[in-house]
Amino acid sequence: MSLRDEAVDLLAALVAFPTESRTPNAALIDLVAERAAEAGAAVNRVEGPAGRSNLHLRFGPEAPGGVLVCGHTDVVAAGPGWATDPYTLTVCGDRLLGRGTADMKGFIACALAAAIRCDPSGWKAPLHVGLSYDEEIGCAGVASLLQRLAGDPLVAPAIVVVGEPTGLTLRTSHAGKVTYTVRASCIPGHSSLAPTRTNALDQIVAVARAVIEVNAHATELGASTNVGTLHAGAAVNVLAPSAELCFECRHRCSCDPEEILADVWAQVE
Repeated sequence: MSLRDEAVDLLAALVAFPTESRTPNAALIDLVAERAAEAGAAVNRVEGPAGRSNLHLRFGPEAPGGVLVCGHTDVVAAGPGWATDPYTLTVCGDRLLGRGTADMKGFIACALAAAIRCDPSGWKAPLHVGLSYDEEIGCAGVASLLQRLAGDPLVAPAIVVVGEPTGLTLRTSHAGKVTYTVRASCIPGHSSLAPTRTNALDQIVAVARAVIEVNAHATELGASTNVGTLHAGAAVNVLAPSAELCFECRHRCSCDPEEILADVWAQVE
């Protein structure tokens, strides 16, 4: 079997695991760990909550230096609109369709297939593979893996390759991202008092509108914003005593997010 075919075969196995964020990835990690161990890799599993795990593999000598390739095992929920089963790898011309094929199980499959095929007997430095969970919800899972790797003096790669999709163009930097939480509070009261009293939800909605409005100028600003969550209210007939908004701003390195969000902060004040 060619390296390409081995990668596609492995990708089909990875796609079949519906590892949506906040759901278990243990079965996928089991498969990868087993195949890597069969190829002679050192396997280091870092357990997380509710059936989720990070994984560190080392191919080659136990020595500093080398290369670390990284990927995340979780995917965004498939949702509606698929013409094929999102959790069955489907060949469509020169494309492979399935949830996570690009972001980023395709990279994981290629990296593992290549690593398993290699003969590291003559290597002076290792190849490390790091796989995390819950990346799609704010890189929530990788912290414990990084902590484990930082505590090992022999995990000191000279190069780190992150296989996120970049249009097959090598990138040496990443767009900036800042996450904000805004909270509002007021004295609760009956909804009949709405014309004359403050409602925390009204205040937060105004801020959310200002956040959304930034996207109207996204191209010229070199940035984008997204309202992620909004929590507020006690009952339909009660002025909301508290409200919380979480949003993010993604920006180029040449942009100052505080300037981009000037109108948002004006609304907050």
